[in-house]
Amino acid sequence: MRRSIPILFAFVLMVFVGLQAAEPASAVKVVDYNVKYVKNTQHVTDGKYTWTTFQYNRNNLWIRWRVYEKINGKYVYRFQSWTQLKKISRTTLRIKEQALEFGWQYEYKHTHLTAARYYWRIYRPMMLS
Repeated sequence: MRRSIPILFAFVLMVFVGLQAAEPASAVKVVDYNVKYVKNTQHVTDGKYTWTTFQYNRNNLWIRWRVYEKINGKYVYRFQSWTQLKKISRTTLRIKEQALEFGWQYEYKHTHLTAARYYWRIYRPMMLS
């Protein structure tokens, strides 16, 4: 009996530490939602883009894009795409974009900003312009 007490204590301690280190599933939150309308140009018909930004933590954001085309006065859903902004080192941010024909495309930015700050200060204003 005396040998099982330290083993039981160690097991309870490991479970407690594991629960403290694990991120809860509810940690994902929607931090932005927007719609951008586009007019008929040479390459694009009338349509709209919607995006929803999900923040897992300050260094990992996912953006879900939905593209709609205007047909006979109604917006018809065409496709969905994803973009990830993730801080992979102290000074490097990776932008991972889903290109429909080519799979995933990667771009790396040298910045000291967190992914969340990069999104609000640089990436989002670019999307709105």
